Amino acid sequence: MIGHNVSFDRSKISEEYNEIESGNIFLDTMSLHISTHGMTTDQRVQYKMKSESKYQFLVDKWKRHSSLNNLADCLNFYCPQEPSIDKSIRNVFVTAKKDEFQKKIVDDLDTLIAYCAGDVEATAKVFSKVFPLYCDQYESPISFYGSLVMGKTKLFVNEELFHDYVDRLDLKSIFIVIM
Repeated sequence: MIGHNVSFDRSKISEEYNEIESGNIFLDTMSLHISTHGMTTDQRVQYKMKSESKYQFLVDKWKRHSSLNNLADCLNFYCPQEPSIDKSIRNVFVTAKKDEFQKKIVDDLDTLIAYCAGDVEATAKVFSKVFPLYCDQYESPISFYGSLVMGKTKLFVNEELFHDYVDRLDLKSIFIVIM
């Protein structure tokens, strides 16, 4: 499954809290962007500042080769001809209290479905641009495999599952060293 900032989305789906793994693999366009055209923390601060330093020409230059990591900025960076997207509507999924959640969803269902569809479309457009760049920059299939494995991070809900995971990881490590 392809998404932008999939760790946020994954925290909301029940699959992440099941003891049995589904076998789904997640590919994060935000991670692909960060590894190809992302910014360091210091660069993000500079990017957001209106600076008049003597080095402003350098800041302006790298601003043309990078963007912030959110989907709206990535879409604007990779597909500047596309109209901007409004991500504010998603806050209903984040800020709604449990007792008001259903009412807010039902009352604004058409708008929320349109938002979700637009988000999927924007993610697909970003993916179509950033994935080839990622493949050019990281030619080894091992790099790509590593990004897929890192995207499968599992949050364990009890101590027994955690210890089982560590035991399996140790066995895999031993197997890799032997090979």
